[in-house]
Amino acid sequence: MSKQNFVEQALDRRTISPSERNKSDFFQQIQNEVQEALLLNAPETWPDENLEEIEAQVLARTRLAVEVLSPSQLSSPSILAGHVGQAVVETKRLIRLRRGEPRFTPEHLEQLAGELLHIDIDQPCPTVVSLSDAELQVAFDDVLHQFGLELAIGVSEQSEWVGDLLVINANQAAITTLETVFYAIRVERQRRSAATNRPALRA
Repeated sequence: MSKQNFVEQALDRRTISPSERNKSDFFQQIQNEVQEALLLNAPETWPDENLEEIEAQVLARTRLAVEVLSPSQLSSPSILAGHVGQAVVETKRLIRLRRGEPRFTPEHLEQLAGELLHIDIDQPCPTVVSLSDAELQVAFDDVLHQFGLELAIGVSEQSEWVGDLLVINANQAAITTLETVFYAIRVERQRRSAATNRPALRA
């Protein structure tokens, strides 16, 4: 690196605000985990273009989410872990879709949501219980993805920060439905893990 380039980069770093630097570091950690998930889960025969396309899709959504975080949230390990987890799940979901593997369709979601209306929240859901481990993982990935989309719609339509809390005042019906379905799937994952004394199904 030439002396001039070194000086220019140093000046660039000095002109970046602490807030922007925190966002950049936060985002970089998520990007690192996404790249690792691609290396571990994508077929070795895939061309680099496939990996780059999936990475770009995941990080485009991630960048939007990071932009609205407050300084205190950017320094929170638990919030970072949450964003990392969601980005990794989305990466695996896109890999699975590109490979042509099964999906948890909107029809499945509507059926499950209707069933949950007629049972207590703490009761096992017959449809969820009947899923194989592989099908349960598909449902977990796809419902989490849709849940994230509904939250993003609510945030964009009407939301506000109250202290460090983001209050969403729109798209409540869809968010509540997805939250209920996701809870039922998560409880079943935990039940199976406890029954077999093994780690939870992959995130």
